[in-house]
Amino acid sequence: KIPVNVIHHGIDLDRFNSTTHYINKKKLKLLSVSALEEWKGIQDIIKILAHVDLKHKFEYLVIGDGPYKKELEKIINELDLSSSVSIKDSVNNIESIFPNYDVYCQLSDGEAFGLSLFEAMACGLPSIVYDIPPFDTLFPPNSVVKVKNKSQTMLKEYLIDLADKNERERIGTNGRKYVRENFS
Repeated sequence: KIPVNVIHHGIDLDRFNSTTHYINKKKLKLLSVSALEEWKGIQDIIKILAHVDLKHKFEYLVIGDGPYKKELEKIINELDLSSSVSIKDSVNNIESIFPNYDVYCQLSDGEAFGLSLFEAMACGLPSIVYDIPPFDTLFPPNSVVKVKNKSQTMLKEYLIDLADKNERERIGTNGRKYVRENFS
């Protein structure tokens, strides 16, 4: 038999060297960098942020463009979240943006790899993913927050948990270490 080794994409660790600062805040800043398509799950985060327990505790920025943008803007307006949820076109300096956020969200219905997730983790951003392929087996449990697919209850609970600075630091530090050891 010939041994098989999987060689993943690499992250330019020099480019994603700045680190998130873990501090207690009244309002956390969530971030997603993604093509705006329905299967990317951005609407799942927007909808949960309309919940009364979360509405004033989070700001959410989505960076990207795509065919689902108008629908996302419609959801934001219908849920009266335009003061705390915004969409910005793609940028070239994402490495300077990641460290200014508290939590990275990638709730897509699967990915080939999810490069922006790894870049965010390289900056120490604690990250939330659905516990589905490839993320279910790609990440050890202490390096990301894994939410049961489409579980709004779990997503809400984990967002509340991540309001704690120590929990964000634990996940963010473990994720950063995992990416640096395995995806350079």
